[in-house]
Amino acid sequence: MELFWERGFEATSIQDLVDRVGINRASMYDTFGDKRSFFCAAIEHYGRTVTEQELHTLEESESPLEGVRQWLCEWAAAATDGQLRGCLITNTAIELAPHDDAIGDAVRQALRHMEDSVCSALDRAQDSGQLATHSDSRALARFLIGTAQGIVVLSRAGADRETIADMLKVALARLSGKN
Repeated sequence: MELFWERGFEATSIQDLVDRVGINRASMYDTFGDKRSFFCAAIEHYGRTVTEQELHTLEESESPLEGVRQWLCEWAAAATDGQLRGCLITNTAIELAPHDDAIGDAVRQALRHMEDSVCSALDRAQDSGQLATHSDSRALARFLIGTAQGIVVLSRAGADRETIADMLKVALARLSGKN
């Protein structure tokens, strides 16, 4: 997963995988079949570990709205940490999803899961009076997912911290409560 996350699918060779994982080619092929299947397993693992850890922030915060704010701030912090890895789902959406239907479906499922999790937190924020009840929580969740994905893409493209901070500021303003 880490190797695909760092380099992407195309730039990762079978030899890179063999070297990183520490198994021989035959074992890799016996276990995964081919590089694409190995990549699909890495995407699934990413969803079960990294994505779920990120989304856990939505649940563990003192308030639902604060959880959403914290989740978005963590995305921006990760995007500006200097590693430029971004998000494996975002990277895959750009690199492979337009050309591979099965991987595109996996990306859409992952993004929908994120959207559903953020939407659920926003619904709880509405129920507790932290967010206006006339707010469309689904539309707001989609906006926030798009903003988070955009932050990652622009960061990988070399955007400076000020650009990312401006994007974050505008998104957080939308979460200011009763708007």
